[in-house]
Amino acid sequence: MSVIDTVTGKIAIQMLMRSFMFKKALMQEHFNENYVESYKYPKATFSGKILNFVELSEENNVTEIIGTLTVHGEEKEISTKVIVEIAEDGILLKGVFMWMSPTSRSRFPRLSRTTSPKPLR
Repeated sequence: MSVIDTVTGKIAIQMLMRSFMFKKALMQEHFNENYVESYKYPKATFSGKILNFVELSEENNVTEIIGTLTVHGEEKEISTKVIVEIAEDGILLKGVFMWMSPTSRSRFPRLSRTTSPKPLR
């Protein structure tokens, strides 16, 4: 679910952690149970702003979003480039951001830590 103020460019997004899909069911299970503990932290949120929102057009549709991402109860300031598609029935943002819990290593048993934890993308 998301809300965009088309006058100011402010944006608020809420995502269910269980909605992330993985190629392997076991990866999805480990993600939800061990990494983000979605039973305890069921949602992630982003609150921020789409820069230069009023200047966007079909020709000029790349901009930046800045704001606060909250995952697993931990806040992180992020900034990333996005492609904005404005249609009659809504606005679509396409972009990538990375998130890695500063405490993620402590939530994995020693035997399963053969490699460093990877950030969420």
